[in-house]
Amino acid sequence: VDIFLRNEFDEDAASSGDAKAPLGDKVRARLSPSELSTLLSKTEGYSGSDMRALIQEASYGPVRELQRAAMVDGGQLPAAGSLTADQLRPVVLEDFRRA
Repeated sequence: VDIFLRNEFDEDAASSGDAKAPLGDKVRARLSPSELSTLLSKTEGYSGSDMRALIQEASYGPVRELQRAAMVDGGQLPAAGSLTADQLRPVVLEDFRRA
């Protein structure tokens, strides 16, 4: 699991608190070393496909937040595929808990 997570999130960026999530450069993760350790302990025994699904689902947290904000504000969402990293907050441990 540790190897899988470290492959999914750039290890150098993870240690600096700005890891890239599997949705490429559109979503970043902000996990401290202790949060990464918590995540690893909570997912012990997960298969690679379980981890991929968890990470992918957690990565949608910032997108859903942007959608909710647009609905509340009556604003428009950017066209599909045109979101940039600057428009999305980083994925945090709470996104993994909700996934």
